[in-house]
Amino acid sequence: MGLINKSLQDFTGLLSSAAPTPGGGSSAAAEAALGVGLISKVALITMDKAAYAHRKDLMRRTAAGAAALGRDFLAWVDEDTGAYQHFIAAKHLPRHTEAEKVRYRQTLDHALQGCIFIPHKILFAAVQGLRLGNDIAPDYYTGTASDLGLAALSLKTAAQGAYLTILMNIKTRIALGLTQERVVQDAIQKHQTLLDEAETVAETIYTQVRKALS
Repeated sequence: MGLINKSLQDFTGLLSSAAPTPGGGSSAAAEAALGVGLISKVALITMDKAAYAHRKDLMRRTAAGAAALGRDFLAWVDEDTGAYQHFIAAKHLPRHTEAEKVRYRQTLDHALQGCIFIPHKILFAAVQGLRLGNDIAPDYYTGTASDLGLAALSLKTAAQGAYLTILMNIKTRIALGLTQERVVQDAIQKHQTLLDEAETVAETIYTQVRKALS
């Protein structure tokens, strides 16, 4: 589909439509890409300021790390949409014979696992992005404070959106009888732990930024 090659107007137009894709997972990935982009901006501007020469190496590493995450997030915009389209296609497979029914369930389950794995990667990487922001938050060029604050909020939103997408697709697997609820509790807890860290780190950064601007 090449969503990342579309204009912002076209992308948001698709989001505004009744089409099943793109949806929350792709939006979370795009939101995260915006967040790490702002972290990179803060780091690059700071490292060019003479007063922050002592932070130059950290800022360089932060910018490089944020750029790498940004490339991943953009790739996941399309991958998440592709995963859900695979699920939609699987739902329309024939189920007349026993062999077809087996193939239907296997294909459907594989598709749903993809719908869970992509937002899992988004959630995990959003936490990594917030860690980068937290590393530079104690000492950076405060002329970019609002950028850093918005980066934290964007990454938190991305993490929350990815988490909700994971829960939705886990619930779908349970509803379709592809797994048992007790089997997924550990997986849900692991994702909850990641989300808790994302929300805590984002709030720490945002509070520091608010204090700097007060």
